[in-house]
Amino acid sequence: PERPGSYAEADVSFFVACHDGGVKIYRDMAGASLHKRGYRDASAIHKSALNECVAAALLFSAGFRPDGTFSRDGPDLDGHSPAAASPVTVIDPMCGSGTLLIEAALLASQAAPGLLRPEPFAFERWHDLDPRFYADLRDAAITRRRPPPRHAFRALGNDLHPGALRLAKHAAHAAGVADIVAFSHADIAEFA
Repeated sequence: PERPGSYAEADVSFFVACHDGGVKIYRDMAGASLHKRGYRDASAIHKSALNECVAAALLFSAGFRPDGTFSRDGPDLDGHSPAAASPVTVIDPMCGSGTLLIEAALLASQAAPGLLRPEPFAFERWHDLDPRFYADLRDAAITRRRPPPRHAFRALGNDLHPGALRLAKHAAHAAGVADIVAFSHADIAEFA
């Protein structure tokens, strides 16, 4: 067979690492970078936007839970909410393009991180993939996603820059969380 024209066209991509006389071969499962969640397109991203994975990590580090609650006891990544969990309001008074708020809303909605990706994962082109098994997993992730109760989660963002707010609103809409993330345009000194 003919060599693919680019890395992205290969059915199965490998990375080869040579170190200290040894060789390791890795099969690429993701393809495009996993930090690209799928709610931003290249034309609608601020040049200094917070990386989506970093935003999610900051939320988890602060005690945000995958079900949209918060615990002062720190992160609980298995999704179980003990009695210490309480409702959450995420506020970002200088939200820029809204990454932190959108990631919080996606987490509170139980949205799987790759669910919005427009392009398939690299493993979807593998010949040894069980398509029915993957379809069942994807369907389960879609079914699990649901808006958080209004009394349990709120996300409020503000920024002085109208262009950044346009990007934030566009991204929130694309992520399907525009109805649970509110944005305002004001100086931080006036934000309340």
